[in-house]
Amino acid sequence: MSDPLTRFDPPANWDDFPRSRSKREALRTSWHDTLAALTAGSAGPNYYNPMTTRIGDARPARVEWNAFPKRVEDTEQPLADKLRDADERDRQAEYCEWCVKRGAGGKITRVTFTSEVVEYWHALWGVDRARVLALYRQWISPRVALRDLELNPGDPDSPYKPRNDWNTGGEILPDRGGAMHMVVQSPANTLVAALGVVVGAANSGNDRPPGGSDHADPLIGLSVKRLVVRLGQRVSFSNPVGVYLQEPEFNRFELPAGAPREVHPRDFWTVVRGDRETGRALRAVYEVPRRLRFTVGDMKIDGRTIQHGSQIARTLKSGTYVTPIPRTS
Repeated sequence: MSDPLTRFDPPANWDDFPRSRSKREALRTSWHDTLAALTAGSAGPNYYNPMTTRIGDARPARVEWNAFPKRVEDTEQPLADKLRDADERDRQAEYCEWCVKRGAGGKITRVTFTSEVVEYWHALWGVDRARVLALYRQWISPRVALRDLELNPGDPDSPYKPRNDWNTGGEILPDRGGAMHMVVQSPANTLVAALGVVVGAANSGNDRPPGGSDHADPLIGLSVKRLVVRLGQRVSFSNPVGVYLQEPEFNRFELPAGAPREVHPRDFWTVVRGDRETGRALRAVYEVPRRLRFTVGDMKIDGRTIQHGSQIARTLKSGTYVTPIPRTS
């Protein structure tokens, strides 16, 4: 029988300090302490603490939901308006956020998706703010300055500013815009919010469908309730704890006329943080290589030319993992 967990690992077991063992361990310790405190304060009759519970040979169960914001999908406006509105960052409340980059004529050249929780970035900042800056410069813009990421610019002890000029808005512009990690907090898209949904559902004592204006929370809650009530299980988030991007439905994509026969729409989906093979992607980019001489904006989804990142989101699922164990364990 498997012993209790000794340490929570970073989301997707991602290593942001491949060249520094001391900083890697410092970040892992900080992240573990964050998760351990949240978990210890959340345990209930049907939500167990994996650090004090033997889980045997239990396997994680994946819960998935559509990344396109339900609160936009459910409006009565035309589809074109829904697609435009869903590209507004503050509408993206399904534990998945994205940002587009446009080229000549406003045509989309790249769409970046992220499901990384802000709690992890606070921990990373606490260990090495220079590493946070380096990641912004690598994935967002070389123009990002450290003061842009400081809540109190110029203060060497300043807390991290998650919603900064380079991590907000739905479009990348020369002087702002980008999606480094999730920032929508109303109260969606945080680890604390996801934990509250799972714990609340596990300890609710019924399997009635929970209400809500989003895809994610009601579906997560219903899945957990069914494990607890119908199957007599207890649950906990699976280690490594996180929210993860899944694969778009590439069969809904269409390449432009003249595209090489050997290429496929799935070839342009690149996971740059996280693990694609295990369904634990944290950051993914959809972009066509320049050598192919067409762009994302030349492609179609469901017969409609791609003009919004939300069209890809409509084919994409986000997901998380919980580990159910028998209530007698």
